[in-house]
Amino acid sequence: MIEPASFHESVRHTVPSLLPNRNTIACPHCGGRVRTLTSRALSTLVREIYFDCLDVSCAHRFVAQLGIVRTLTPSLRPCAEVAIPLVERRANDIRMPTTDPVRPAGGTALRRWLA
Repeated sequence: MIEPASFHESVRHTVPSLLPNRNTIACPHCGGRVRTLTSRALSTLVREIYFDCLDVSCAHRFVAQLGIVRTLTPSLRPCAEVAIPLVERRANDIRMPTTDPVRPAGGTALRRWLA
């Protein structure tokens, strides 16, 4: 089994568009860039994230929540304790490429793709 860190490293070098290093939220007051100070799990599906505005003339600190709300493609390794609704794609969903490197075409399992 591949450890999560090594999996992320393999993805980082293979699929640059999947880099998890950028947050896309702006400071709600000045619109400036923010940094993540810390986060904590509230549940399996929800995290609370603490942000700090990088604009020293603003200096706003705030808390946001990140939650998983629906499944577009079922997991290849589902967890029995997790219940996320599987829904049809909506018209306003972000469209991803049809050949997803994490779920290769033809139903090949993730472990075969990483081998």
